[in-house]
Order: sequence, then structure tokens, then C-alpha cells
Amino acid sequence: MDKTRAYRLVEEVRLQCRFAQLAYQNLRAAVNTPDTERVFVHAHSVAQHAVNVARLLWPERAASAARGEFLRSELKATDTTPLRGRELLAQAKPSDEQYEDWVATLDNANYVDLNIMPQTALGPGKQDTFQRSLDPDLLQFQFRGETCDLAKLVEEIRRLEGTCQQWLRGHTPW
Repeated sequence: MDKTRAYRLVEEVRLQCRFAQLAYQNLRAAVNTPDTERVFVHAHSVAQHAVNVARLLWPERAASAARGEFLRSELKATDTTPLRGRELLAQAKPSDEQYEDWVATLDNANYVDLNIMPQTALGPGKQDTFQRSLDPDLLQFQFRGETCDLAKLVEEIRRLEGTCQQWLRGHTPW
């Protein structure tokens, strides 16, 4: 791979990491406001930018396998990272199909769309069904039954961004 292309790929990973971190900062601020929709815009944004990073590192398309191998090697990304979690990758499914499949699993399609409360507040017993739920204390985002620990995810994103910055300083093609 030529130096300029390699540099641009690492820069794109760094940029997606930065976008995820900015969304996370906005999420943490929004949790303290009464604007529930704003909270979930930022939660989804964190997840989507993390998915973008994951797809750069672990591409679905076979023709892009070399790119993924190069980035994982250079950026020291392992398969044990939260970026490889099933709960994160569930965010990457086509939204219409994911919604349709999720609703089909419900006994009753009467669900709560947006929920913000600590998991401990729910207590034992029958739980309501939430399409989107966020524990504001733990910053665990549940979307259609898949729970993603945003704090752990962003911790890995920060590490990866630092690795990108270090790599970029040492590999300027110009």
C-alpha cells in the first residue's frame, strides 16, 4: 500500500474516533437535560461512529481484507476489543430490517420508545419493553435488546485515537 493511501486510512480511523468521542461528550451533557431525544441522538451517534471504526478495521467485503489487516496491525487492534462486540455490530444492521425483525420478536408491540433510568430503578419482576434505553449512571445503551457499554467502547476509541495520532506523526508521506 502506498504511503499516502495508508496515511489517509489511518487518518479516517482517527477522525471517526474523534467523532465518537465528541458524540460521547455531547451525550454526557445531554443526560442532564430534559431533552430525551437529544440524549438518544448522541447515543446513536457514538455507536454509529464506533461501527464505522469497526468496519474500517474489520471490513465485510472480501476485497477490503488487506486494508483491514493493515489497519489492525498498524493500530494494534485485537479481536477482543469492544469494537468487535455483537451488541455494537447489531447497531450496523439495516435499520428497517432490524426494526421489523425486532418487532416480530415481541409478544406485544406496545413498547416504550425512549427510556432513561438507571437499571437498578427497574427492580425485579416483569420489565417493560424498551426500543431504546439508557442507564445514565453506567452509560449503557440498550437498543432493541442489545446492550452496549458506551463508556467501555469510548475508552477503547480513545486508546485507538491515540495510537492513530502516534502513527500519523511517524508516517507523514509529504
